[in-house]
Amino acid sequence: MNDWQQGYEIDLLKTLKKVVQKDYKPYVFGAFGMPNERDIATAFVKGQVLKSKENDTIIIYQEYKAKSRITDFTQNNIDILPGWVYIKHIAGIQKEKLLTYILNNIKQPILIEIFDEDKKVKELVESLGFKYVTTKIAASSDLKGVYQYGVDLKYNLEKGEDIHIQELNNNFLSEEDHKQIKNELQSFTNWQDHYSTYNKRQSWSAFAIRGYDTENPNFIIKPNEMSKKWKQENVDTLLKKSDWTIAAENFTFTKKIIETRFNGAVPDRVRFMRLTKGKGELSRHADITDKEAGIQKGKVVRLHIPIYTNKDVIFNSWSHKGSRITEHMTERSLWYLDVRKPHTAVNNGEEDRVHLVIDFYVSEGLSTLIKDKASA
Repeated sequence: MNDWQQGYEIDLLKTLKKVVQKDYKPYVFGAFGMPNERDIATAFVKGQVLKSKENDTIIIYQEYKAKSRITDFTQNNIDILPGWVYIKHIAGIQKEKLLTYILNNIKQPILIEIFDEDKKVKELVESLGFKYVTTKIAASSDLKGVYQYGVDLKYNLEKGEDIHIQELNNNFLSEEDHKQIKNELQSFTNWQDHYSTYNKRQSWSAFAIRGYDTENPNFIIKPNEMSKKWKQENVDTLLKKSDWTIAAENFTFTKKIIETRFNGAVPDRVRFMRLTKGKGELSRHADITDKEAGIQKGKVVRLHIPIYTNKDVIFNSWSHKGSRITEHMTERSLWYLDVRKPHTAVNNGEEDRVHLVIDFYVSEGLSTLIKDKASA
């Protein structure tokens, strides 16, 4: 027996892992979204496992001994007080039986995390009296709702935080604007493959006319989105502010649009982003690592203007509660995308898709535009 098994039989640990995998597989997109055998063994040792005698259902929970907190997708903190119970994982065919047991035997407040895209589990916890509090989103795009029982955490998302994709103007660029931006694009062909793991078949590329290395338009990243290891190795780059790159010299008209059509909002990054024809694909992901993202004044929002597209370019976006919208963004239109929420893009057409993608620091006018469109 391996030391990590903590004295528990491997067959039991494997059986319980399979129970979790069966329920979680449709909703987990990263490497750390579900517990493995080692995690389950550790939870057993800590007294944090409740399972059915048939080994077909498992709950992993924690009773907090000291004050703690969780952080949702808006960077808001939810306090957890000593004595509260937090259910981190629930899987299997006897969920209702085990949850009912917990509710009948634990008198302190209970919080539970569930995949809101799992409608059956969502209906179950709500039928037992759990109330929605907020949502956690992982960079891999795992989307988990937090629900409460026996406590009244009064937390509501700010107006507009529920938007995940929204058309702001279906005719933002005039035909002449569109033509001039296309002409400028023809003069620049130095595209950089995006570094991300969700760039399928290396079909997504970009260059920056405003970014964090003015001499290198192919430096398309935002430093504070990068990994801890990258930040440790690139301390000087972390101190840089965004500015126009040398490529902006070829895009004077595009630059003028950005500087004059958004009521003085200050741009962060400005990139042209290309998704190649045929099998171009960005798999499901969420840009939750950008702590500046949001619609409040001073935060950063992302706007898309399609320059080249075709009818077979499809964009999928998920709300913070797991509902999906499928959109086709037409050329010359203007869209807001909340990149903190899961999204995908696919180009099955016969020509490349190119969007002008602008990250703006939110001004009062820009925030009002997004919120008003959402409530219209």
